[in-house]
Amino acid sequence: MIIKFCLQLLFFLLSVTLISSHQFKAKSYKPSEQDILISDFFHHHFDISIRVKLLWQIIYSVIGSILVGLSGILPLLFISSETGVYLRSKSGMISLNRWLGFAFGSIIGDVFLHLLPEAWESIHQHEGGNSHMIMGLSVIVGFLLFFVIEKIFIANSYEPENCQQKEKKLPNGKSSNTNGIVAHDPIIESGIKAEGYLNLLANFTDNFTHGLAIGGSFLISFKIGVLTTTCILIHEIPHEVSDFVILLRAGFDRWKAAKLQLLTACGSCLGAVFALTADSTTTGLSKTFILPFTSGAFIYIAMVSLLPSILAESSFRESIIQLVFLASGFLIMVTMSQYCS
Repeated sequence: MIIKFCLQLLFFLLSVTLISSHQFKAKSYKPSEQDILISDFFHHHFDISIRVKLLWQIIYSVIGSILVGLSGILPLLFISSETGVYLRSKSGMISLNRWLGFAFGSIIGDVFLHLLPEAWESIHQHEGGNSHMIMGLSVIVGFLLFFVIEKIFIANSYEPENCQQKEKKLPNGKSSNTNGIVAHDPIIESGIKAEGYLNLLANFTDNFTHGLAIGGSFLISFKIGVLTTTCILIHEIPHEVSDFVILLRAGFDRWKAAKLQLLTACGSCLGAVFALTADSTTTGLSKTFILPFTSGAFIYIAMVSLLPSILAESSFRESIIQLVFLASGFLIMVTMSQYCS
């Protein structure tokens, strides 16, 4: 079978060569039935090989996107099941504010060292008349949209009866009320804050851009795709820790936060499939808009949700510790950006 196929291939190539060498006119030359069958076979075989290659690229991209998404549950390895309750207690607020400093530093580092530079690079690759203005407007749109969303959350969740004093049973069986008398480190009552949902939305769009990068890399080659996925995975670990801290602070428990982190990983898979099915120009323009939009969203979360709690710290010692945590988060993002570049 293989020998027959090789002979047919050789016959086809010889036929093409003879036709070219004798310079037959198109009108006078009529290909034989065998030539037509061989030509159709090659076109069909070539089309199948392209589809198989695209299928494997999609599989590799989805696997890479899932691996990046699984980084969202890594904080479960070192955060105990009681951490969520502890962070909502009076004593836990001190530890929480320290980690909020880390989250602030890592988010700001991610925005100014990763997201915006990548958007700027995408603009230079797909230059347009108003690309630079679109980038700036996208940052503003992301910031303002999250402002509007939080205002809607606050308006819908506000209930006057929530301001009334409540008495709550503590895990040790003792009670405490909110009339100014505190007994044995009471747990602060609060529902799910808007910042938690805002962070999930921003994380979803951020994962979408990661999927675009992963899918585009596997289009180039398998090696580049693996390297890109590895760099994004390493880069995402400190960012996912900060996201987890924000969700715990917003009122989600440990397992609920992990499930929601996995849910946002769908954005990465969607981005990868989009990058593989869309043309390069469309993908580049999408990154030009989505990356600055995500940057504006993260800037809003950092400045509005995290920074006020950090600035409210009056203790000089705790302020220094918060500054160390903040610098640590930022320096980690600097290191990751340098490594991945």
